[in-house]
Amino acid sequence: MPGWVDNISKINSNSKEGLKFHRSIFEMIILDLQPWSIVNNPGFLRHHAVFTPHFDIGSEKYYRSMLNPAYEKIKLATKVMLIEKNAETVSISLDAWSSFHHEYLGMMAHFISEKWERIKFCLSCSKFDEKHTASNIFQRLENVVKEWELKDKVTVCLRDNAANVKAAFKDPQCVYKSAGCLNHSLQLVIKKELFSLQSAVNLIVKCRKLCTHASFSNSFFAELYKQQEVQMNNFDRLGLKIDVPTRWNSTYYMLERILYLKSVIATTLLIRPSCGVVFTVQDWNLYEKLVNILAIFEEATKLLSGKDACISACIPIVTTILKSFEVPSDDEEVMSMKNALKKAMEARFFDLETIDHFAIATLLDPRFKHHFFRSQEAFQATKKQVFLEFRQLQFEPK
Repeated sequence: MPGWVDNISKINSNSKEGLKFHRSIFEMIILDLQPWSIVNNPGFLRHHAVFTPHFDIGSEKYYRSMLNPAYEKIKLATKVMLIEKNAETVSISLDAWSSFHHEYLGMMAHFISEKWERIKFCLSCSKFDEKHTASNIFQRLENVVKEWELKDKVTVCLRDNAANVKAAFKDPQCVYKSAGCLNHSLQLVIKKELFSLQSAVNLIVKCRKLCTHASFSNSFFAELYKQQEVQMNNFDRLGLKIDVPTRWNSTYYMLERILYLKSVIATTLLIRPSCGVVFTVQDWNLYEKLVNILAIFEEATKLLSGKDACISACIPIVTTILKSFEVPSDDEEVMSMKNALKKAMEARFFDLETIDHFAIATLLDPRFKHHFFRSQEAFQATKKQVFLEFRQLQFEPK
């Protein structure tokens, strides 16, 4: 029968069709962040046996061997893209973290093409187990910049506010400007002024105790779900959220969820009091105040964490937060919190409008222009600087 032999014969792994199948599996592993061992999983093998019964999937070692050549190929293509897109200046964002007893340092490149496309890609993400001294951090940055041939193109580097990272950019050989992460600065303000209040600390401890108990008690959760159906006609079964100490907004989400389920939780605690947590009327009032104040910071955090976040939004965000604290309230406790936060914000960001890359970016952004400068002196100085630089560009010989 015509084609019968073709239908039952195995696909040669080294043929054009076989290599196409292998590449597809490799790309799936990379794009979905799957472990190499997935090619040994029974479910994965059964799925492929249905659709490609005449193709033998390669070993875990085989797909691992494809990684380095793919990386070098993509790296070369990215370097070509940098040239084709005419990346005259490049900004770098860097961050360090720990996982599975190893330290890592990641770096991202950001630039705008001639066609005003915003482009970003990963420069490096590698183990960084040596001491996180300023010298070592700067040397790693220098090595990556040199490897990607960006030495004369890098302008501003976005970093966190850790003392060792800040010091890395004060190295005598460092020619890059640096900008601190505004999200990190906002978190420091909240932790110092809001989460250090004894009343807030006591409330957050109660919340964590409740959430921890709920995560281990099936009977508590069953009652919580039942009360949601009875009181809120909610069949989605919302659970409680426990916070992560390193992320202030996770504490906001924990408080927000508990406040949203206030009546449900109150009833559940009456029926299932075994966790030993009791919320008073004062607690619920404080809940509402904290959530309302933190909502202002949460909105700013989302704006700064979006894929379209830009350094030009820093001054407008700080100004908007400060303005929100000026709104009067009859509640003395709320005003006390707002005044403390405002004072801390002003102390931390007093010179923000005098830093060139923040001020110029804000002035040149058509969304903001001059409207969010609190200091007219800083605005006029930035305006003058932009004008002088523009004139210099106009008269520079081509």
